[in-house]
Amino acid sequence: MRGKRCEEVGSWSTIYTVLGICYQYKVRDPVQTSGIFNNMYLLLHDTETHYYNGDSGFKILIHDPRDDPVIDIRTHGTTINQGWGKDVRVAVREFKTIPTKRWPCITNTSYSSSQCISRCFLTALYAHTGCLMPYMHGISGRPCNTSAEYTHATKMEKELLFYGGWRHSQCECMKQCNEDIYSMFTEAASTARDSAKLRVFFQDLTYDEVSEEIAYDTIALLCDIGGTLGLLLGASVLTFMEFLEVVLVKCLHR
Repeated sequence: MRGKRCEEVGSWSTIYTVLGICYQYKVRDPVQTSGIFNNMYLLLHDTETHYYNGDSGFKILIHDPRDDPVIDIRTHGTTINQGWGKDVRVAVREFKTIPTKRWPCITNTSYSSSQCISRCFLTALYAHTGCLMPYMHGISGRPCNTSAEYTHATKMEKELLFYGGWRHSQCECMKQCNEDIYSMFTEAASTARDSAKLRVFFQDLTYDEVSEEIAYDTIALLCDIGGTLGLLLGASVLTFMEFLEVVLVKCLHR
């Protein structure tokens, strides 16, 4: 909101991810304004001299509140480096699918397939490491205490997540029937400053809703079967009753 500090309309929290410590921001009230002049503006300073995995800059991820950013920050985030400014236009698409026998899904609105996949990965990682990294929440076990354990856990994380040792298809995670997807459209330009600038805003207050509906149910099938039989046989309920009447009269006559 224009003229408001981030702390006035939302709250910051600290979370642990595969990239290390991240800061998550949640807006308390629904967004009422849109456009580039009604944005969330961040001025980012990087004071670290050593970077995790040799990566520099910042990772930004916009996600549904139900999703778990522990893995998604690495696979779905966008990068911004120092000396650059980035405008991020956000568009929302809401998907509503119908659970079927062939393509089942979970209708519980609190369920998130992202959380399920993240928990599946952390379980697989713990099976290889035997200790818990700081971002491995929701799993019982002992934490990694020595530098050797941290080094081994970091190596196994790369092997599983980045080098094909683990795939999310191995998890028994069903998709969610109701899913909100935040699409990001970015524009970047270099600046003369040593910091990075980020502006996040909704292009407008509309969203795309994609819903599945049953277009051909059982009643429609029975009606089509009856209509087809009537067309092919030239028969109807009245004709069938007249046929029974003729048979009954013949039997009585005999």
